[in-house]
Parts: sequence; structure tokens; C-alpha cells
Amino acid sequence: MSAIKLSDLQKGAEEKYPDFEIELEDGKEIAFQPILRLDKKGRKAVVAALDISKRSKAAEGEESDEDWTDLYSDAFRLTARTPAAFTAVKKWAGEDITRWSYLFDQYQEKTNAGEA
Repeated sequence: MSAIKLSDLQKGAEEKYPDFEIELEDGKEIAFQPILRLDKKGRKAVVAALDISKRSKAAEGEESDEDWTDLYSDAFRLTARTPAAFTAVKKWAGEDITRWSYLFDQYQEKTNAGEA
């Protein structure tokens, strides 16, 4: 019986939880890390970014324009491999909640983030 190699385990993890990659109009690719592959601090930050009820309560008593575009934007900022990756999706999606929602759906599907 042969033992499994650590390198094979790493390869399996990368295949099961790949980066979410997007090809831009100029042919360049940008990437976002799967939430499950972030460190503990990073995972907590993304979970906090996506918690609209806590975010809106934190702004209670103040006028808040917190909405889903802010949540999605923060989640992509926290998972972006580079600042340029986040800037590209922010520029593309802008304030269009349908674009952010579709982008996040695609991210979850590709990275299996919903399976954990």
C-alpha cells in the first residue's frame, strides 16, 4: 500500500477549490481566491463583509446607504489576488446589483464556496 504524497494532496485541494478567473476584454486574466483557501482572518473578514444584518445594525441611528453592492464589492476586494483584479470588477459592475449578484453566483459555483 502506498502512501499519498503531500504534493498530491495539495494538487487535489487546488483542483477542488480553484481560483475564480476572469478574462478581461484585453485578454488579461484576473483571479479571486476561494473563501475556503483564505487564512482564518481572511475567511472571517469575508463572512463579516457578507453579513448585511450586522452591517446595517452597525449603522443604526445613522443614515446608511449600505446595500448588496457594498457587500459583494467588499467580498471581492477581500478575495482578489491583486488590487487590479478588484478594480476591474468594480469598474465593470459599478452600482448594478444584477451584475454583482451574477458575478458572485459564478464565483460560488466555480470555487465551491457554497459546499463548506
